[in-house]
Amino acid sequence: MTHPYGALIADELAGAQADVVGFRTRAIGLLGASSAVITLLTAVVTYAGSKRDDDGGISDTAIVLIAAALSCFVAAAVLALVINRPVVVGRPDDATLALSATDTYWDADDDNVRQRYVAAINAEYLSNLRQSAERLGGLLSWAIRAQIAGLTLASISTIVTMTHL
Repeated sequence: MTHPYGALIADELAGAQADVVGFRTRAIGLLGASSAVITLLTAVVTYAGSKRDDDGGISDTAIVLIAAALSCFVAAAVLALVINRPVVVGRPDDATLALSATDTYWDADDDNVRQRYVAAINAEYLSNLRQSAERLGGLLSWAIRAQIAGLTLASISTIVTMTHL
């Protein structure tokens, strides 16, 4: 018979692992979008710089807004990279697992005792995984905020440019 606590921990562990993978996947998408916009805004700033002496160039206000937007997208991209850097989530070390394998709990005839012991090891890993997911979620939230700010600033710079043409 399966111990209900062990099954609960296993389900929670699968959910926490999916959360971490989800945060990292979203960060990769955010990185791609930010990179594309960074390239576009860099081209706009370069074009604006070449037209500074000509009539009809982009206004100083628009250039400042574009530069600020560019900074926001760079910040979002850096945060996405930080989210996806390799991180070791705390879990029982090899010595603990080796000791557990030879522990008297494994010699017990009661399968319930063994399952409870495995659940305790998984519960420790789950706790560490949840802490990692919370940190990654916070970083992703800031990356999204930076991208929203960048989009807002880029949109305002477009409006400023269109009104001065």
